[in-house]
Amino acid sequence: NTDDSLTAQGEPVRLEELPDGSYQGYIEVGGTKTPVFSITLDTPALGQYQFTLLEALDHTGANNDSLTFTLPVYAVDSDGDRS
Repeated sequence: NTDDSLTAQGEPVRLEELPDGSYQGYIEVGGTKTPVFSITLDTPALGQYQFTLLEALDHTGANNDSLTFTLPVYAVDSDGDRS
């Protein structure tokens, strides 16, 4: 979300890796992090993942229940080359 286009409660969503290897999208308000979604790679070798929405993401339009955004995934080999 380098362009701050993905927001929740009007705040840009940031992504961080957690100690268990999962990822968390969060917003920060007044110095407090609020988790918005989590991403867990279930079987990295097979490319499977689980996305869990924890808070509403902002999107425009009345009665618009659909939001599309991209979550880039990169593989890094043993010498640091990214795919």
